[in-house]
Amino acid sequence: MNWTSKPINPVALELLTLLTTGLRKAEICSLKVGDLKTYRNQAVIDVIGKGKRFRRIPLKAETLLAMKDYLKATGNGIEPTHPLFQTLGKHVLNGGLPRRTSFG
Repeated sequence: MNWTSKPINPVALELLTLLTTGLRKAEICSLKVGDLKTYRNQAVIDVIGKGKRFRRIPLKAETLLAMKDYLKATGNGIEPTHPLFQTLGKHVLNGGLPRRTSFG
């Protein structure tokens, strides 16, 4: 998918991040710009997750590119303490992703 040809859709980026990283919704909601890092020449996200456990999650190139484009389009990306995704409250992503999804 070519992320640079269209305006960045935050819902698509949230879903891409969920699907390619395996992060929990609460973990994605708590991500900060400073959590995006490079470790041994690999883009990663550092997460403090369930049970206060530290995890370092590798990022696929397409996810990293989409995140960079999103941060650039929203004028974010400089302040490390700024949230990566804007949320509407506790664990509710800006795109309004439901708490549970039923595929049936």
